[in-house]
Amino acid sequence: MQLSTSNPSRRLPYKWIVVLVVTFGAFMSTLDVTVINNALPSLQHAFATDLNNLQWIVTAYTLTQGVVTPTTAFFASRLSTKRSYLIALALFTLGSALCGFAWNLPVLILFRVVQAVGGATLFPLAITLLYAEFPVHQRGLATGLLGISSLMAPAIGPTLGGYLVTYASWRLIFFINVPLGIVGIILALLLLRPNPSEKRARFDLPGFALAATGLAAVLYALSNASISGWSSPTVLVTLIGGFCLLAVFVGVELSVARRGKQPLVELRLFANAVSQE
Repeated sequence: MQLSTSNPSRRLPYKWIVVLVVTFGAFMSTLDVTVINNALPSLQHAFATDLNNLQWIVTAYTLTQGVVTPTTAFFASRLSTKRSYLIALALFTLGSALCGFAWNLPVLILFRVVQAVGGATLFPLAITLLYAEFPVHQRGLATGLLGISSLMAPAIGPTLGGYLVTYASWRLIFFINVPLGIVGIILALLLLRPNPSEKRARFDLPGFALAATGLAAVLYALSNASISGWSSPTVLVTLIGGFCLLAVFVGVELSVARRGKQPLVELRLFANAVSQE
C-alpha cells in the first residue's frame, strides 16, 4: 500500500494523519511521568539507596524539562518542526532504552536527563504540528483529541507500572517506551510532510539563561518542599530567587521583542485575543 498523503480521495485528510502521528509522542511523554511512581520502592531496593537520593530520578527529569521546554520554538524554527519532532522522539526513545540498562543510581539519573531532553519538547511540538494544519475554529477539537492521550496516560501509568514491577522487572517501565517510540518515528518519517526552516533564526542566550535558571530553581524548590518542608531555607531561597529570575526574564524578553529581534518566548502572544465569529 502506498504511504503517500497527497491523494485525499484514497486517504484521510492530512490533518487527521497528523493527529494520529503526534499522539504517540504525547502519550509516551505523559505515560513516563506517571508509570515510574509505583516503581520507586523497587528502585530503592534495587539500588540500595534512601528516598532522598531516589527522588532525583523524578527531580532530574522535571528540572531538565523545565530548562529545555523554552527552547522548543527556536529549534522548531531552525531545524523545522518535523525534524525537531523526530529528534525529540528519537532522544526520548534512546533515553528510555538507556534507563532500562542502567546499572546504578547515578547512571539512571544521567539517562533520565537524556530522556527528558527529548520528552520536554514532544508535547509542544505536537501542538505546533496540529495548529499548522487545523484552522482556528477547529483547534479546540485538535487539542481535545490530543488531550485524550494525555488523559489516558495518567490512568494507565500507575496500574501498568505497578504490574510490571510486581510481576516482571522495573526495567520494563522504561523498555515499554522503545517499541512505541520506534513506531512513532516510522510514522513521522513516512507520513509527516516536511516544512521549511528558518536558517537565520538566532538563539536568545540571555533569555535562555534566565529561563533555565529561574525555572530550574522554582521546580527544584517545589520538588524539595515535600522532603525538606516549606520552611526550609533552601526551599525558600531557591523559590524566591527563581521567581525573581523569571520576572527579569519577562522584562528581557519583552525588551528583545520591542527591538525587533527574536525572543526565546514570544510573551506578547499572551496578550492577543482571538475572536471567532
